[in-house]
Amino acid sequence: MVAVSRRAARLAARPALASIVVGLGLAFAAAELAPLPGPPLYDGVVTVEPYRWLDPPPGQPGGAAGNSAVLPVTGDTSPLVAIETPEDPPQAQLFAAPGALTLPPGTTSLTVSISPVEATTVPANGHVAGNVYRVTVVNQEGIAATAPASASVSLVLRSPDLTTTEATTDHIKDGVWQALKTDASGPGPTFISVVTEFGDFALTLPGAAGSPGPATSVEPGGSSPPGTSSPTPSGAAGPGADAGRPPVTIFAVAAIALVLAGLLASAFLPRRKPRGPARRPPPRTRR
Repeated sequence: MVAVSRRAARLAARPALASIVVGLGLAFAAAELAPLPGPPLYDGVVTVEPYRWLDPPPGQPGGAAGNSAVLPVTGDTSPLVAIETPEDPPQAQLFAAPGALTLPPGTTSLTVSISPVEATTVPANGHVAGNVYRVTVVNQEGIAATAPASASVSLVLRSPDLTTTEATTDHIKDGVWQALKTDASGPGPTFISVVTEFGDFALTLPGAAGSPGPATSVEPGGSSPPGTSSPTPSGAAGPGADAGRPPVTIFAVAAIALVLAGLLASAFLPRRKPRGPARRPPPRTRR
């Protein structure tokens, strides 16, 4: 009875095994016949919009925008400040931790704004990368708040050139460009600096101004948006890549096909019962 139950269980498991084997074979065949141009993304797609200029160079988009917010103040402590321009990602951002600002007496609210403005002067030893942004923080009477040197107030600016890896944030004060300590920040060509006062700021690069980088959207992995073209990296699959598929891949496909055929055969063909030792007849006894 136990042997019959085991045999029935083995017979019932064969269709399931066959289904798994066939499913794996179909998945591999689909991957070979319609390969993806790159590795799949599971965390969503983050795009970088083209940089928007206040005075756009030829062929570049304009429409640079600013942003402002009115923040209520309770007591003598400044609120959290987090404001950014509307691009994706923002081209200018200002952050201040709660209590980081020194408020004028009697402050009940703060108006924080970031606006692109015309550059009044040019750097002596470089050029402006992008727009000049004016940052203001004033109370309800128009009196400016200040940021002490020990405060956590930071400004983030984005370069129009997607290939920018190093840049300097400059504060324009009385027509003089003053360089701030600048570090790279986050994905893309964005840079952060700690500020101790407000006014006009811009990213600067050494050397004379050149043509800006391509204002195209970029996705993680370096893929281009629809309607644009990008060079195919060396060794990457492109149109007609199957014609040049290396022989190693062909041999691997053949080996996997043989393995699948063997598994299917073992799943469907009946198994022969093992032969036990032959029984001898009992010895005859003499009467």
